[in-house]
Amino acid sequence: MHEHGVCLLRQERLEEASVLLRECHEGRRLVFGGRHESTLTTMLELGVCLLQQEMLVEASVLLRECLEGRRQTLGEQHEIALHTMQSLGVCYRRQNMLEQ
Repeated sequence: MHEHGVCLLRQERLEEASVLLRECHEGRRLVFGGRHESTLTTMLELGVCLLQQEMLVEASVLLRECLEGRRQTLGEQHEIALHTMQSLGVCYRRQNMLEQ
């Protein structure tokens, strides 16, 4: 389900992608927990999907939570944590929250 959602996201079929990614995120959170790598990966993809749909408040909440999880599990300077931080930064910039 995750891969299908990501495929739709890459095709810019954003509404379809967000439905699948939401469902996958909820399922992974229930099964694996909120800090599991699979859950965080889906959370990032869903956040990016919401960002592309200009659903900035919801995207920033997800991306912030994802970044916290990445920092806890991978460390501050891990490449994946930095990628997540970049996505959150784009979201903040679009909301004119540059001080964040």
